[in-house]
This record gives sequence, structure tokens and C-alpha cells, in this order.
Amino acid sequence: VFAVEATFTNNVEVTESEPWPNVEAYVTRGGFTTVASSFADAVTNAQAVDVITLAKDLDSNAKINLPADVTLDGNGHALTYTGTDKEQAFITASTNADNVTVKNITINANNIKHGVQFYCCDGGTLENATVNGGIYTAVIVNGATDVTIADSTLKPAASAYTNIEYAMGSG
Repeated sequence: VFAVEATFTNNVEVTESEPWPNVEAYVTRGGFTTVASSFADAVTNAQAVDVITLAKDLDSNAKINLPADVTLDGNGHALTYTGTDKEQAFITASTNADNVTVKNITINANNIKHGVQFYCCDGGTLENATVNGGIYTAVIVNGATDVTIADSTLKPAASAYTNIEYAMGSG
């Protein structure tokens, strides 16, 4: 939990601390933490070395593609896929999205092929995560190198063929 203090002048002084009920995510960049206008906006505007931290459990009907050198810190919260497109993965570190970290999160991916995918990237970490679902697998490492999965629980769908798939990938 972050402590944020805001002070306004011109005859009015207000101090407020998080958590704010409508905040979905925070972004830490260069040592400064700001409130993102939405989780989707935080991901879309993410830059290298940003840390996107969830402020609460969230549903997403869109797939999430994380850019290079970004950390998604679930902060103990859950991210649930609610979309209808079953192809690919809910959360992906794709070609040239090297060194992506996903941690401290529960990922619910019950209506899509894979919960998390590392695709043709170099370096990636899934840490202290629970991945529930994935019609085929909970995690796919597809043409990626140097991927670490640590202290995580993988629970793919009952009909899935494996917890983790290692594939050749190309791209």
C-alpha cells in the first residue's frame, strides 16, 4: 500500500491518503508513483522500467500485452479475463518484450487458451503468482529464452493438456 499525500495551496489545503475506491492501478516511474487513469491506460502507456501495481481486483475483457522491461505487480490482487476471444493468452510478453516480470498476482484465465505467455522474448519472470485456468495451459513459453517461474501455482483448466508448454515459437 502506498502513502500518497497531496497538498494544494491558494487558501485551501487538502491531504488525502490512498486507497481511493476508483483507482485501478498505480505506475511507478523513475522513483515517482502516480495514479493511472485506468489499468488499461497504465499498460498502453507503459515505458521501460515502469512498475504497474494493481490497486484492487480487476476484470479485463481485453488481452494484456506487456512491453519490454515492465513489471506488473498484482499487489496481492486478482486479474480476471472476461473476454470472449479464446485465442492466444490473457497476459503476454511478446517479441522484443524482454525482461517482463509478472508477480504477486492471481490470474484467472478460464476462457482463453493460455493464462500467461512469454513469446519470442529474452528474459521474463513469473513470480509469486497463481494462474487459474488456461484451456490449453496455464503458462506457455513459446520461443522465449531465460524465463523464470518461481514460487507460483499453476492450475490450468481440467481439460488442459499440461501446466506449462514449451514451444519453438518464431518471430
